Parts: sequence; C-alpha cells; structure tokens
Amino acid sequence: MNGDDNDDLKSKSQLKREHLALQALGRQLVELPDSLLKRLPLSSALREEVVVGRKLQKGALQRQLRHLGGILEAEDYVAIQIAIKAALEPGVHEVRRMHELEALRAALLRDGDVVLERLAMRHPDLDRQHLRQLIRNARQEQEREQERPPRATRALYQFLKQLQSPLPPDH
Repeated sequence: MNGDDNDDLKSKSQLKREHLALQALGRQLVELPDSLLKRLPLSSALREEVVVGRKLQKGALQRQLRHLGGILEAEDYVAIQIAIKAALEPGVHEVRRMHELEALRAALLRDGDVVLERLAMRHPDLDRQHLRQLIRNARQEQEREQERPPRATRALYQFLKQLQSPLPPDH
C-alpha cells in the first residue's frame, strides 16, 4: 500500500490540516536565520523557494507558503522538523542554564551561607573561602552602585558556571 492509497482514506479536513501544518513549517523555514537554514537537510529546489519567500510580503508570501507546503509534501519534512528542533534546542538549554546560574548567583547574594552550604553538599570539593570572597566582593560592588562594570558580579557568575559545567544535564 503506497502513500496515495493512504491519502484516499483521509478526510478532506485531515488533508487540509496536514497541508496547513506543512505551510506552517514553510513559514518557519522562511523565518529561520541563514546560518541555521544552511544546516538543514533541504533539497536545492526547496532551499531556493525558501529564499524567494523571504523577499515576499502579505498575499505573495501567503501564495509562496502554500507553494512551499506542496513542495514539502514531497520532501522528508519529518527529518526537516527534527533538524530544526535539534538546532534550536541547544540554544534553549543554554538560556535555561544561564537563567539557573543567574538565579543561583542572586540567591547567594541574598541568602549567602544557606545557599552556600547547599552548594557545598552538592560539590564537596568547593573552595568555600574563595566563593565567600566572591560573594563579599559582589555585595560590596552592588552597594556602591558605581558606573563601572560589575566585575565582581561577573566573576561570581563565572565561578558558578565553571562549578556547574562538569555536572550532567539532569542535575
């Protein structure tokens, strides 16, 4: 049984939903930055049509997206979706990690010893004296509120980043 026989079993509504999903994927391709688009497994014809779509607006863009949806039906669109997700995910994880480190830094500056002790339990080889010095410097820097760059706060962040880097992603 080939894909055409399977399409005969689908309702018009289901076919329309699938084509709309492919159009949405086409829009996503048009909106991706060049650096990411180059890494995707696209045929040269599809890549050219995506580039054309970037130059269009309103009605012409809508027609191009419908056209891209038709082209994507013949492509391995699942592989394209997986590649897009994989390319975007590291950025999402990195941003999440950065926010976690910033929250940890804020907690250290706010609560100090309580958070430091929890960190020491997770990292037995933690240099507590050095970390306390970094916290003290960052607090003094915040109290002064000078026009100079926040070097001590950045140093604390970098220390936490290095401390967290050897941990596996699920921690």
